[in-house]
Amino acid sequence: MNQFLNKQRRIGVLRGGGGGFHARSLEEGGNFITYVIENLYPKWKPVDIYVDENEVWHVSGLPVLPTLLPQKVDVVWNTIP
Repeated sequence: MNQFLNKQRRIGVLRGGGGGFHARSLEEGGNFITYVIENLYPKWKPVDIYVDENEVWHVSGLPVLPTLLPQKVDVVWNTIP
């Protein structure tokens, strides 16, 4: 149990998406990534999850199926309205 509590957690930051809030979501997500790095690292590690305007999902810049996210992050923070 103690090993689980000491493990670095991965927080996925979901940002982008189609629609009129794409740019706002990118900015808010970027701000949250900065916050995690400055205030929660190393206990939490941010993982950028970008959804482009064609609804293609990317993790750390590489295309990924959304169904594979549970293998890459422990929790997700959504900045897409």
